[in-house]
Amino acid sequence: MLNQSRVFEEVLQNARLFAAAIVEQLRPGDDLISQRQAFEEFGRDFIKRNTAPKGKLMPLRTGEAPNSPLKYSRTEILAMQETERIMQRDVQAILNGYTHENRNKTRARQVRG
Repeated sequence: MLNQSRVFEEVLQNARLFAAAIVEQLRPGDDLISQRQAFEEFGRDFIKRNTAPKGKLMPLRTGEAPNSPLKYSRTEILAMQETERIMQRDVQAILNGYTHENRNKTRARQVRG
């Protein structure tokens, strides 16, 4: 069941994502953040888990050298966060429905038994 604070959080998260997408379009350089900044803002585990080849985030090298700094798109990171949040919500809804169905079946057996 949705409540007001949950809806507010959803709207706020979408607004952040849209704002980041607008910044990316208007000033592409402002959307890019260093790997260090990405780790600080979004967590090292989240960034590592979602970086290619395992994930969808594709950092860009800012120079020619193999040790040039990596830059991440803030918009892509926010989109990945939102994707994970939606997937977790959907999985939880499925699990809640499954648990509810099992409870009903157990009760029906108890009534018959």
